[in-house]
Amino acid sequence: MSAAGEWAWAAGGHRPHGLTALVAVLAGCLAGLLAAGSLLREMDAYEVAHRPVIARVVEERPIVSRVVWDGGQQGGWVRGPLDRVSDTTARVWLDGRGRLAPRPIGAVEVVFGALVAAVPAGALSWLVVGALLPWWTARHAALRLDREWREYGSSGP
Repeated sequence: MSAAGEWAWAAGGHRPHGLTALVAVLAGCLAGLLAAGSLLREMDAYEVAHRPVIARVVEERPIVSRVVWDGGQQGGWVRGPLDRVSDTTARVWLDGRGRLAPRPIGAVEVVFGALVAAVPAGALSWLVVGALLPWWTARHAALRLDREWREYGSSGP
């Protein structure tokens, strides 16, 4: 394609959707993998610093539940939903000082976190590549056209 035709094609708003889609999918996958890896490392670090305990559920309310463990010697309120082991017991997590802690993130949160990172990254890549690629193509076509015009002018009569 000549420089003039290339410039006219790019200036006319034509976009190579295949390349734009490929970059968007790759950026989304990369962002999702990075987010999932980060969340998995966080999950592992949480399990090192906390320990699970099987506690007896004493009182259950819509949002919180009262639990006791160590034969009723220790207890407290935890936010639901409970990680049930049976009808009367649940798994709760304690921090390094033996205090109740929130439950660790699970596989559902890891997948959700990956999606929350991947979708905006892919969408942003789609927009950026869709805007920059025609501009880049038009700019280089205009430079080539200018060079061709100068060559034509210098070889003239």
